Amino acid sequence: MLHSVEQVSWQDCTEWLERAGLRLPTEAQWEYGARAGTHTPWWTGAERESLRTQRAANLADQAVLRLQARWENSVRDWPELDDGYPVHAPIGTYAANPFGLHEGTGNVFEWCQDAYMGDFYARSPRKDPVSTWSGDVPRVCRGGGFMFTAAQARSAYRFGDTPSLRGYGLGVRPARAVEPWRRSEDVDAAVRPPGLRAASQSWRTARGAARPRIVAAPRPRSSLRSA
Repeated sequence: MLHSVEQVSWQDCTEWLERAGLRLPTEAQWEYGARAGTHTPWWTGAERESLRTQRAANLADQAVLRLQARWENSVRDWPELDDGYPVHAPIGTYAANPFGLHEGTGNVFEWCQDAYMGDFYARSPRKDPVSTWSGDVPRVCRGGGFMFTAAQARSAYRFGDTPSLRGYGLGVRPARAVEPWRRSEDVDAAVRPPGLRAASQSWRTARGAARPRIVAAPRPRSSLRSA
């Protein structure tokens, strides 16, 4: 059974992910994955009750009170909720969103690459925005967590903290680069020697249409997928 990594700093994550050929998603990439094509506060819908009916989130709830944990004040926001876990839940416990990602709502906050700036999106590029950082400026955390309310787990909710912080309930969702999809004709042109391409074209000219070819289906438009 796999569990979410938590109590790791932004610095820990960037160092270890780089060793594994992975990296943190940008904030924009994180939100793209969390929304999964939706435009509502949570991927489950416009009402927080949808999180409970679809069993899609791990938030501050009655399980916290049974544990007598320190963050019981957050439970008052939704006293009827009982998701069964006072702290982080094993991966795959809650429903996946339409992109197949589990625990993108609640469970643990997740570091992103970006520096946290409250007004960044009022002045950022519309395509692939990244807020650059230097020194100890706060870095972005997204997703909410088991200590927090439903409002703090909205797909648009933003939070920032010190990159050296190893906070309780603060974790990571790795990302990795994938090759963009190319048409099979482009792949042929890139890998076939010139003589073979010429011979193949002569065969088509002499014999008519070439035999049917299997063309790979397009990959998703996003340049990253979760690891």
